[in-house]
Amino acid sequence: MMTMKPAPVLLLALTLAGCGAAAQIDAWRARSSMMQAEENYKTCIGEHPNDLRPCETARAAYELDLQMYRATVAGSKGGGSVDVSVNR
Repeated sequence: MMTMKPAPVLLLALTLAGCGAAAQIDAWRARSSMMQAEENYKTCIGEHPNDLRPCETARAAYELDLQMYRATVAGSKGGGSVDVSVNR
């Protein structure tokens, strides 16, 4: 019977665990960026309640960050498809 030495098994386990941690860090960064973009957009809306044209860039940035966040979270959970549409 063939037995595996503990060192390679431990190394493999640590490597795989590191991949999950990196994905979680990426998801956290994407969420942080998305939340900041959302706050910027809401601030702009508050400053320009009657004319949202000045907020178009902030809205577009928020939508892009939201899409990136959703895609990152879907990827960190093992793939699959994700709907990245943004409701206006």
